[in-house]
Amino acid sequence: MHDNNNSAIWEPGEIVYQAGDIPKEAYLILEGYVNIETKDGLKLNRIGMGEIFGETSILLDLPRTVTAKVCTQKLVAKKITKKLIEEKIEIINSFFKRNFKIKPKIAVTGLNPHCETI
Repeated sequence: MHDNNNSAIWEPGEIVYQAGDIPKEAYLILEGYVNIETKDGLKLNRIGMGEIFGETSILLDLPRTVTAKVCTQKLVAKKITKKLIEEKIEIINSFFKRNFKIKPKIAVTGLNPHCETI
């Protein structure tokens, strides 16, 4: 991995993170594809440009439940920190509270067995 503070570049076949890793950031794909796999290597999904991955573990503050592996071309992704995610959630909460007098429930869904509303 080549790290440029706000973004990173991985070569084909590199592991971005493995099941069990402690999450540090989520990623917005700018170029390339990532396979999302079980810890046993079963491919669950392939995601590409414009998609975000790795956010569920950050939101739930849990270790990674899947492995993210770069496909056959390099991956360029923007890093999204936990702090940035929390700031955006607070903006959303403030907007709804101010305009609709409610606090929205943000649903975290997907492949994570710990899915819940936060």
